[in-house]
Parts: sequence; structure tokens; C-alpha cells
Amino acid sequence: MKRIILAALIAGIISTSCLLFASALNPEAQNFYKSAETAFVGKDLNTAETNLVEALKLEPDNAVYRYILGQVQFMKENFLEAKNNLEIVSRSRPSPDKGDDYNTKLKNYKKKIKDLQEKFNAAGAAKFDIYEKN
Repeated sequence: MKRIILAALIAGIISTSCLLFASALNPEAQNFYKSAETAFVGKDLNTAETNLVEALKLEPDNAVYRYILGQVQFMKENFLEAKNNLEIVSRSRPSPDKGDDYNTKLKNYKKKIKDLQEKFNAAGAAKFDIYEKN
């Protein structure tokens, strides 16, 4: 009897885990993301941005989608929106529910944002030094 209960309990845990990981990424959001990728490759930044915004409506905590949106906005010279999205990504935390691929991408994107911030700070300091000398 104990074995049957234990087996049922383990089966329940496994099926719950599978559901959690299967539902971690919204399939409709993924479709918008894939459409955004296609548009981006075709250099259609407006369509890419629209699809990424739609993906984020379905999955607002997806930092990978938000990072790519920030990049697209930067390329479109929407600097304030790009900065806001990249700051959200820089504050994002890894999510075990979203899987290793998501977390690896998030870690890499956060490093890229940090490197970019350091370059901006160095460039700003250099320009301020010139200003002070004049």
C-alpha cells in the first residue's frame, strides 16, 4: 500500500513539474517572438517591435523578449524606450520555471548591458573632463 501511495505521489510531482515547465513559456508569445525574429532579419524594425510588444503583453516578465525589444528600439533611435527596457532586463532575476536556455540568455544579456553602461560612463567622464578643462 505504501508503495502505491509513493508511486502515485511521485507521478503527481512529475506531472506537475512537466506542466510547470511546459506552461512556463506562452506558445502564443513565442509565435509573436518568432515573427519578430523574421521581421528583424528582414530589417522590418516596426513589425519586429510590434510583435515583441505583443509577446510582452502575454509574458510581461520575459526579459529575453524585453532585451530584444530594447535592441530594436535602440536601432530605431527610440533611446528612452530602449533604455527603460534594458534597465528592466538588468534588474531581472533568473527563473527556474523558464529553463536553462532562458536563464543563460538572461545572464549574457545582463553582462552586455553592464558592459554598455560602463562604456557610456567612461565616455561621459571623458567628455566631462574636456568640459572641465575648457
